[in-house]
Amino acid sequence: MKKVVMLILVSGVLFLAGCTWVKLEKTARQVDVVKPRYVKSCEYLGMVSGKVFTGAIGINRSARKITEEIQTIARNNAADMGGDSIVPASRIVNGRQKFKVYRCGH
Repeated sequence: MKKVVMLILVSGVLFLAGCTWVKLEKTARQVDVVKPRYVKSCEYLGMVSGKVFTGAIGINRSARKITEEIQTIARNNAADMGGDSIVPASRIVNGRQKFKVYRCGH
């Protein structure tokens, strides 16, 4: 019985480690993650950041999932500011990353 309970707990943690918790808002679908060279003629609007859960109980989430979720949060926040493009302004550290927000009119 203990082995079954442990198997269920481990399976649950592994499942949660792979899940995407952050949903892209409808208004944020227009916001692109771009390289700095693409925003040279755009209007700078400010900074946003994203922070996500990176893991628990010795099980880390994949770097790809963490990156996707941070970018989704940043895109949602950029859309709220009227932006349509974001550029990473820092590296991901402890599940957090900063982005510059721009309005490019595309």
